[in-house]
Amino acid sequence: MTLLKHDLSYSYGMNRSRLDTTVDAQKLEETRRIRDWADDAAMIDEALTVLIDIHSGMEIDENYLGYKRHPLEEPDKWGNLAYFDDFNDRVMGEEDEDEPDEWGDLESCLEAIDRLKAAKDE
Repeated sequence: MTLLKHDLSYSYGMNRSRLDTTVDAQKLEETRRIRDWADDAAMIDEALTVLIDIHSGMEIDENYLGYKRHPLEEPDKWGNLAYFDDFNDRVMGEEDEDEPDEWGDLESCLEAIDRLKAAKDE
């Protein structure tokens, strides 16, 4: 594949690069039948966008693997993320109606905050 770099800002003001390549003819024809792209450049732009989106999604998934290695319920010096997540939902008013209320009143919430601050200082 040869990539010829040209600044062709003719489409939506974006920089364009000329791409000269050879591809599988059957795949190209099949792809052209999927949708009515304005031209092959539009088709390749969309394919590149999808490839970038897939890669970005894989990076996000990779970052979430940490939660599999260290579950939300795993305690650390700050408490645990499940406790924080539940507390945050309560403070933000995003209660899960299906879960029993284990926080009680405002006083209980303030005590929980004090415990978290004390753990932080230790």
